[in-house]
Amino acid sequence: MATPDVHPALPPWWDEPEVLARLVSHLLRAEMQQLRPGGWFATGQDDPAGGWHPALDWRHDLGADSLERMQLLTALAEWAELEDGPALERLWAEPTLAAACQALAHGLASRHEAVVFRTSGSTGPARGCRHRLAALWQEVAHWVLLWRDQGLPRPQRVVSLVPAHHIYGFLFSVLWPLAWQRADGQPLPVVDAWRRPPAKAALGLRPGDVVVAVPALWGLLLRSPGDWPAQVSGLCSTAPCPPALAAALGGAGGLQAFLEIYGSSETAGLGVRRWPAADYTLLPYWERVPEGSQEGQDDACAGRVPRFLRQGSHQAVEGPDRLQWQGERRFQPVGRRDQVVQVGGVNVSPATVAAALAARPGVAQAVVRPWGEGAQARLKAFVVPAPEVRAAAQEAELVAALLAWARQGLPPAARPVHIQTGPALPVNAMGKACDWPLPPADVTPQATVPRILEGEGDESADLAG
Repeated sequence: MATPDVHPALPPWWDEPEVLARLVSHLLRAEMQQLRPGGWFATGQDDPAGGWHPALDWRHDLGADSLERMQLLTALAEWAELEDGPALERLWAEPTLAAACQALAHGLASRHEAVVFRTSGSTGPARGCRHRLAALWQEVAHWVLLWRDQGLPRPQRVVSLVPAHHIYGFLFSVLWPLAWQRADGQPLPVVDAWRRPPAKAALGLRPGDVVVAVPALWGLLLRSPGDWPAQVSGLCSTAPCPPALAAALGGAGGLQAFLEIYGSSETAGLGVRRWPAADYTLLPYWERVPEGSQEGQDDACAGRVPRFLRQGSHQAVEGPDRLQWQGERRFQPVGRRDQVVQVGGVNVSPATVAAALAARPGVAQAVVRPWGEGAQARLKAFVVPAPEVRAAAQEAELVAALLAWARQGLPPAARPVHIQTGPALPVNAMGKACDWPLPPADVTPQATVPRILEGEGDESADLAG
């Protein structure tokens, strides 16, 4: 397969009004969800799936106060690296969807070198990841070539269940359709199905559609009533797709093709596999940085971090997972790299603490995250009770028992100071593990349980191994 040009003439995708409005709407909506995790309402929406009116006003329709408007403005400026002070001042004075689109288009037209995607925070604090647009165009040009090399018919529509401002959504619902149009002169329409019920999206599928979704949404799509039309293909990314689900989609599920894209917000796409293949294949413009590992050996077992070098670049990037290699270009992820945090100057592995909690009676699943920063950093936990724990009083007793056990069984730095319960572990709109807000102390029974990190003098242990 030919390698796409790393420096193609960059089409001005921001000149497409529908594309720009969709991306800005998704970005603003996601920011408001972060600012108001308890919920909010936009009076300027045309329908529940999105489609905000250009006159939507951040103040009146979103109800954003001055601090929230500052956050929204900052998010837009960061995403497109806007440096046009007057344009940002005009947007501050007239904070509408139309004005935001105009500011973004003007900034990208004058300086369209890169865009910045935010990580989900699944492996630490959310941070910005800068990607050159030339590199992103190179990637989507590759997906056009791969599609043809796989013998798949030309897509007729992209049905996207992911937000356009996320790197996965940007690649496949913004740039990829334009790459097809650039290749054959025919437009590739995009159906914005983000926040649309998966069952509704499934009922609206047509022959030739390519569905862009994450594993959790693919599971719901598979359960939707009715048969899918012929020649519907699927793309999946952002989190591992369970093998049974991939087999159901690519086999009896009736998809023409089911492709998984491997990568992250930091790296963009690194590899791809088409069901029923078990191994990912490294994309042709990436090279594995030699580590001297043996075939079939798990990099992490040898203490190595998987690193990759892009064609034409001198800066290697680190992969998000431990990888098992078969040769130089085929690999399988075998688990995320260990994440260690410091609590009171002691190295602690949240995953190790979570595993210990999950092994306790009455616990089905558990996840642990750092809470606070610097000297105030502690751990918090989210627990899914086992089926036999049903009543609210039983959940409160479970939390009390877990906190008591932690006081006796874990070193001080590894003890969660807050344990929250729920029916499922928290995930974001992309189906990835995410952080969760602590409920108000005056309304939660967990808050009445005394905190367990009070600076005891017993010896701390390093749970990171």
